[in-house]
Amino acid sequence: MLSREDVKKVTVSLTGIHENSGDEEISDVCEGTLIYREPYYFVTYEEKIDRESRELTKTLLRYNEESLRVTRKGNAVSELVFVKGKTHKCEYATEMGSFDIEIITDDFLYEDDGRSTKIEVSYRLGLNGMRPSESHMSLKIERR
Repeated sequence: MLSREDVKKVTVSLTGIHENSGDEEISDVCEGTLIYREPYYFVTYEEKIDRESRELTKTLLRYNEESLRVTRKGNAVSELVFVKGKTHKCEYATEMGSFDIEIITDDFLYEDDGRSTKIEVSYRLGLNGMRPSESHMSLKIERR
């Protein structure tokens, strides 16, 4: 476990699959920093939300063994919360407009071996009141 003062460099690997996009897998690898403040780990990094965009979006992950919160600011603005058995509603704002999102977290798996953390989330994602589609996200945070 990290002490309060430890800031670690990390590599964040993210893979997502969404049913409504033809089960297309989206993946990204980013460099970031990790800090622990009881009871959560915080990881910050920059990523491209849209492949055509040149702008980076700042992303903050706040997590522990029970939940994951993904906060994005930049090209896209959102706060997505994943807690097994819970529903979270938020607004997802992009340059193209805003969407109302509903996230229903069906499963949340967490593993940490001291060198890396793996989080697997199975959830349903609904946009603007439409029927939610099945989605899955895999997140790996490797300390360097």
